[in-house]
Parts: sequence; C-alpha cells; structure tokens
Amino acid sequence: MSGKAARIELTSCMHQILSQLAASRNASRAIIVRARIILLAFNKLDNQTIADTVKRCPKTVGLWRRRWRDSSQALLQMQFNLNQSAFQRAIIDTLSDAPRSGSPGRFTNEQISGLISLACEKPQNSGRPVTSWTGAELADEAQRRQLVDSISTSHVNRILREVSLKPHRSRYWCNTTEKDPELFQRQVETVCRTYYEAPQLYDRQRTHTVCIDEMTRGGPKTV
Repeated sequence: MSGKAARIELTSCMHQILSQLAASRNASRAIIVRARIILLAFNKLDNQTIADTVKRCPKTVGLWRRRWRDSSQALLQMQFNLNQSAFQRAIIDTLSDAPRSGSPGRFTNEQISGLISLACEKPQNSGRPVTSWTGAELADEAQRRQLVDSISTSHVNRILREVSLKPHRSRYWCNTTEKDPELFQRQVETVCRTYYEAPQLYDRQRTHTVCIDEMTRGGPKTV
C-alpha cells in the first residue's frame, strides 16, 4: 500500500517562478521536469498521473513532492528576504539533485507576522500623523517597537504585497468597533487559532475550513 502523497502549497510568487522554469528553454531538463511535477502536484494530481505526464516513475514524483514539502517553510521565509532573482535561484537549488536545507532568512515567521499585524492597526494608535500606513511609516514603527532591528521600506512593501495587504486602501477586521477589549481579544484569538489549525485539521481529518464572511467577524467555519 502506497503512503500518502506530500501535500504541495505554493504562493503566487512560487507558482510564477515554477511556471517560468517549466516553460524555460534555458533550464536543464531535470529542473524543467521537477518544476512541472510540483505544479501538477499543486493541482492535486496523484503521483501516477503526474508520472505518466512527465514520463517519470511514481517514486521519482513522490521524492520531489517530499523535497518541496520539506523545503517549503524555508522557501516561504526566503521569499520575504530575497529579491526575485535570488529567490528564483533558491527554488532552482531546491529542485537540484543535492538536498538543500535552505537559508533561514533575515526575519523569523514571528517578526513577519508582527509586521503584518502592525499593518492591520490604525496608524493613529501609534501616534502617527497619517490616516493610512505607508511602507516608510511601517518600517519606522516596526523598528521603534523593536519588532525588527532594521528593515527597509521596499522590504516592508514586498512583504505586504505578497500577502495582498493594502493598508492604504482597506479597513480590516482588526480595526474593530467592538467596545469590550477583552471580548475583541477573544474573538481575535479564535479567528487566528482557526486559521492556524486549518492545515492540521485537513491533514488529520480531511476537514475543510471555510470563511463565509468577508470580514471574518464570526470567524471561519469548519465543515
């Protein structure tokens, strides 16, 4: 009996680079095939179907699915810390024959989460004389709060762009009208915990977590 296939997760940037590699005329044949394997796996094709498509054996498909899965956290962190060219190189390294552990990157997941959380706050709460955040204001405030030792405006903008966060255009659910701060804190914790546990629920119980409210006031629902 075959084991469970490794689940593949891609950001839009990863998908774009893999698509470019899969269609490349300059990349090696091995890199092209492996990029196609990851893209097909992301589309939830099984190993045998992928193997038939790329003319490789299912064992090879499974190996590269696991290699990508095991490298995905390091790649996600590098995406926020590297420019496009360097990140493409990191992906090519991941698809190369020698295993790569990946660079830990400049910023931890906690620091990146803290920056995103800051972008969801009102600038006025930090005494900022602006009605919406800019990359420069966020970089300065993140350093003032000691979330990071230093960070450039362009790096802040790259992080926000990747998670599709546009504080200058939208109001977010974190900017609550709830008057009870303890109640709001419990609501925030419930929503964040639900999103955090969603992948584990899917892996263990095949439970899908679905957000049925654009503003997530009541939190996501599991089905």
